[in-house]
Amino acid sequence: MSIGIKLDNCRDVTIIDGGFSNLKTGIDISNSDDVQITGAKFLNVNTGVKARQVRGLKASNCTDDVSQANTSFRLSAIAHIVRWYIGYLNSKG
Repeated sequence: MSIGIKLDNCRDVTIIDGGFSNLKTGIDISNSDDVQITGAKFLNVNTGVKARQVRGLKASNCTDDVSQANTSFRLSAIAHIVRWYIGYLNSKG
């Protein structure tokens, strides 16, 4: 199961302009408080944000748009790191 960012037992987290593509879940949040997601872009992601036992979740200006599939779609720096890390974990077997 591929997840872009997983937050568990966190407080006062802000994710700004994250880009997520080709994932089962973009952002998975559980047991957390005061999480803000602003400007996230989801491309070919089954579930953009999955939240369980979260208080104070705010999301704004997030998109899940097929029109982002053109060559101008760019991942944010954190999304590049997450993508590399997922590849690294997959190569470990």
